[in-house]
Amino acid sequence: MKKTETIIFIISTAVAIACSKKSETYRQLESVDSVLFANFPDSAKSLLREITPETTADSAYYNILKTQTDYLLYSTDYDFSDIDYSINYYRKHYNAQKLANAYYYKAMIYVDHDSLTQETILLLKEAEKLSYETNDYTLKNKICSALAYSNGIIGNYSESRKYAEKEYYYAKKLNNNRDIAYGLLRLSTIYERCGMLDSSMYYIRECNNLVQYINNDDKAFVYSLLGETFMGSNLDSAQKYFMAALEHKKLSAAYQNLMEIYFAKNDSATAKRYCDSALILACNRQKIAIYSELARKYYDNNDIENLKNITDKIINTHDEILIEDQNKFFLEMQRKFDFEKQKIEYSRNVSVCISAILVLCAICVILHLRHKHEKQKIIQKELEWENRNLQLFNDLCEAKRTITDYELHIKNLESENSKLAELSDNQEYLNTKRHISEVLEIGHNIYHKIVNNECIINDKDYWVHCIFYCMYSDFPKVKEALNHYKSLSTDEKIFVMVDESFTKKDTDIAGILSISPVTVRTRRTKLKTKLL
Repeated sequence: MKKTETIIFIISTAVAIACSKKSETYRQLESVDSVLFANFPDSAKSLLREITPETTADSAYYNILKTQTDYLLYSTDYDFSDIDYSINYYRKHYNAQKLANAYYYKAMIYVDHDSLTQETILLLKEAEKLSYETNDYTLKNKICSALAYSNGIIGNYSESRKYAEKEYYYAKKLNNNRDIAYGLLRLSTIYERCGMLDSSMYYIRECNNLVQYINNDDKAFVYSLLGETFMGSNLDSAQKYFMAALEHKKLSAAYQNLMEIYFAKNDSATAKRYCDSALILACNRQKIAIYSELARKYYDNNDIENLKNITDKIINTHDEILIEDQNKFFLEMQRKFDFEKQKIEYSRNVSVCISAILVLCAICVILHLRHKHEKQKIIQKELEWENRNLQLFNDLCEAKRTITDYELHIKNLESENSKLAELSDNQEYLNTKRHISEVLEIGHNIYHKIVNNECIINDKDYWVHCIFYCMYSDFPKVKEALNHYKSLSTDEKIFVMVDESFTKKDTDIAGILSISPVTVRTRRTKLKTKLL
C-alpha cells in the first residue's frame, strides 16, 4: 500500500512540476497584464495581436486579457465563448485570482449590454467570494464597485451603500486618488437616491476636491450632483454647476434640471429649449419624469390642449417601457436557462474528472501489482543465474588449461595486426578526406541556391553542410553574424546567415526558407533574446 501511495505521489509531483513551468508565451501575457494594470488598453491590444497561445493555460490567460482589453476599449463585439473557456479552465486548474477576474469581466459584459440579470449578480458574487482568497485590493475594489452599481440599478440601496463603502475602503488602502474620487462619487449618488441629502452633499463636495483625477465624462456627473444639492436653496449656483457639467458631457438630468430652473425663473422659451435637449438624451423612464414636469406646468397654466398632448405622450412612453420590460424578462429567462445548462455541464465535467482520478488510481494499483510480479520473476532469474555462473566457473577452469597453447599464436597475430592497423589508418584518412569534400560540395550547392533566392527547404537535412562550407571558406560576414548569438540550433543558424549575411528582403527570405514573411519577422524578434 505504501508503494502505491509513493507512485501516486511521484506522478502528482511530476504533473505539478510540469504545470509550474511557464512558457515564453505565458511570460508575454504577464507583460500584457502589467500594461493593462497601468491602464494602457490600446497598447495591450497591439501586444495581444502578436501573441499566439501555445497551451491551454496560455489560452485561458489570453482570453481573460482579451476580454478585459475589449471592455476597457468599450468594444461591442464580445465573444462569450472566450471568457467561458477561461472560467472552465480555472475551475479545473484552480486559481482564485484569475477565476475571479474571469467572473468579473463576464458580468461587466452583461452590464455593458444593459443586461442586469440574476446571472450578472451571481457572477459578481462568485467573483467577490474568490477575491477574499487573495490580497489583490485592486480586484476587490472593482468587484465592490460593480456590486454597488448593480444593486443601485435594481433599487437595492442598502446593499449598494454597503458595497460602495467597501469600494471606498479598498481605494484608500490602495492610496489611489482616482479610485478614492470614484468611491466618493458613488457614495454621494447612493445617499442622494436614498434621500439622505446631507450625506450626499458631504461626499460630493469631498469628491470635488479630487475632481482632477476623474475623466471628463464623469466630471459631468460630479458637477450635476453638485448642482442638485443647490436646487432647493440657490438656483444660480445650481445653474452654474449644471452648465459646467454640460461642458464635459451632454446629460439628460442636467438639461432637465436647467429646464426646471428656467421654469422657476418664468423663462418658458429657454426652459422649452432645454426640455427638448433633455428628451433627445433621455431614456423612457427619464422621459416620463420630464413629461410629468411639463404636465404640471400646463396644468398650472390651464393649458388644456398641451396637457392632453403631453398626457398622450406619457401613456405611449409607459407602453414602450412595458414592452422593454417584457423583452428584458424573456431575455433573462433565456440567460437563466443557459446558466442552468452550464451548471449541468459543469457537474458532468466534475463527474468525468472524478472518474479519471479513479481510473488513474486503478492504473497505479495495477502497476504496483505488476511490479510485484516482475520482482518475483527477477528473483527466480537470479537463482537461475547463480546456477549458471557455477557451471561457467567450471568451464572457465577448463579453458585456462588451453590458454598457454594459444599465447605463442597470439603474439604472431599481434605482429600481423600492427601492420594491418597502419594500412587501416591510411584508409581512414582517405575516407575522411573524401567525406569532407562531399560535405563541402553539398554546402557549396546550397550556398549558391541561397545567393540565387532558390528554395532550400528540400535540402534541410544538409543545412549543416552549408554552415560548415561557409565557416570553412572563411566568409567573414557569416562568422560575424553567428558570433553575435549563443546556443543557436541549425535552423536558427541558417536563418541568421540568410537574414544578416546575405542582406535579403523578407519576401526573399520567406521564399528561400519556405515560410511566410510574418514568420520571418517573428523569428527575427525571438532571436534577439539570444544576442550575446
